[in-house]
Amino acid sequence: MKNMNELEPSYYFKDMEACPLPEAFRDIVFVWEALAKKDSLIKIPYTVNNGKIASTVKMEGKVKIGKGTVVDHFAKIEGPVIIGENCTIKKGAYIRPGTVIGSNCSVGHNSEVKNSILFDSAHISEKSYVGDSILGKGAWVATGVTLGNYKLREKNIRVTMAGKTYDTGLRKMGCIIGDGAKIGNNLAFNPGTLIGPGAVIYTKMPSFFEAGKVFEVEQEIKEKK
Repeated sequence: MKNMNELEPSYYFKDMEACPLPEAFRDIVFVWEALAKKDSLIKIPYTVNNGKIASTVKMEGKVKIGKGTVVDHFAKIEGPVIIGENCTIKKGAYIRPGTVIGSNCSVGHNSEVKNSILFDSAHISEKSYVGDSILGKGAWVATGVTLGNYKLREKNIRVTMAGKTYDTGLRKMGCIIGDGAKIGNNLAFNPGTLIGPGAVIYTKMPSFFEAGKVFEVEQEIKEKK
């Protein structure tokens, strides 16, 4: 471990005022515990819509939508869901139960968000999947990204840090993405991935492929100096 504990919420999220559900992070040790704790804190007695909702949007269950938020055509929202102020939910987006979205966020067209927390100004581009994850303030998930949340071997998600493995107690957990981190196009992450604040992750491809040849793309991860 370095100067800060990379398993604690304070390592990933510096501004709890930007969190739409700060109570979920109080008195917890490990950052992923907020995913389980939040469920009992999402209290919506009845649907409240203070935004602008297109006529073809489908809403089920109890949903709270803040002022200035725009939900585009053919989006679907299944409560309980909370969406803050001045957000953009684009065409065909699917917001599933247990999701809490802060203010000034966006969810791109045909993207799916399930059981996740988005701090203020977090953005998800089009055709991405965000499941059982937490996105910090200003975090960016680009097009075609998958935050995997389920292990096929039907075991709890485990996180390994500094040679030690921790059982999260969660059957489903995607990524923890710190404040201002940016995820490039078409990347897929294993369940239980932790991404520190300000990290930038992207793929690098050649700008030219010679005609008539077969190319195999090999995955290699290295730190950019």
